[in-house]
Amino acid sequence: MAQSRKDRLKKVLALQEQLKRLHETRHAMLLSGAIAAEREAEDIMQRVGRDDSLSDLFPEIYHRRIARANQLRMEHLANARVEAERLAQANARTDIVERNYREARQMDDRQRSEKEQLEGLDRARASRK
Repeated sequence: MAQSRKDRLKKVLALQEQLKRLHETRHAMLLSGAIAAEREAEDIMQRVGRDDSLSDLFPEIYHRRIARANQLRMEHLANARVEAERLAQANARTDIVERNYREARQMDDRQRSEKEQLEGLDRARASRK
């Protein structure tokens, strides 16, 4: 049985909403990763110079870890920006599909109503004969 345009659009809309949720989740995860990397860099910087720290013995290790945490933060933020763009595109596509689905649903309802009206007129005309 052939699917109506409304049914196909309903499936596409469900898929678009899943895709949108995927991009939202990835964006949130990347931002969370950036925050975690920033915290790590701050924690390491706070340990530098303390009496119980080994930063005086191994300064290059501490500075390398700080640099790596900052680099990771920047990578996460850059990827989050890309994911935000993808999310915006997914939102736009979802809005378009949703609008088309509503129009198709309204058209189906209108056609069904017109068909019922015509059938009612046919029955009324047939009963008069």
